[in-house]
Amino acid sequence: MVFDLDETLLDRRKSLQAFLYYQFSKLIEPYNNVKYEVYEKRFLEFDNNGYIWKDIVYKQLIEELEIKNASIRILLDDYVNNFNKFIIPMENSYEILMFLRNKNIKLGIITNGKTSLQKMNIDALNLTDFFDVILISEEVGYKKPQPEIFLKSLKMLDIESHETLFIGDHVENDIKGAKNAGIMALLFDAKRENINFENRIENLMEIIKYIQ
Repeated sequence: MVFDLDETLLDRRKSLQAFLYYQFSKLIEPYNNVKYEVYEKRFLEFDNNGYIWKDIVYKQLIEELEIKNASIRILLDDYVNNFNKFIIPMENSYEILMFLRNKNIKLGIITNGKTSLQKMNIDALNLTDFFDVILISEEVGYKKPQPEIFLKSLKMLDIESHETLFIGDHVENDIKGAKNAGIMALLFDAKRENINFENRIENLMEIIKYIQ
């Protein structure tokens, strides 16, 4: 069984909001006439669920909100060095992983992103020991939805596509990507944004019914 990371095992939005409050209080509020609600809202919009790299996000924030005394480099370094300290796991992530481990099911992670950052996030979640294989797009040279990264996980886990279930929150990158590699995919739809989607769950513990 293979998992996505962000918004599947890691509650990225809650983690990001916790970090942004810390960053705003330390680097923005003392020197600028900017409200936190505006800072958070615009960051989340520019960030686009993590698909826009943070140097661009911070450049846009600084220009639009006229932020002083905090350069792109200062804010970006703060993100790189401290975001992982505010990591929040997705509800029931540990419980389902313990259940699967006790069933002797091979486990993998496939995630897009920067290698160093994603490794820090995975370590902060204390997830490493659960998984047999962890693939990060920058390190592998492929990214979801490219089938190559899914097929590489199968080879490393020594399992066949028809034996595998992939769980992720993104319809294009996770679900279509896995299916294009011949892998059954399960949409994790905790926000109930795709209620008519076939093979979806709203809670990670619902995975159990797909393996029994």
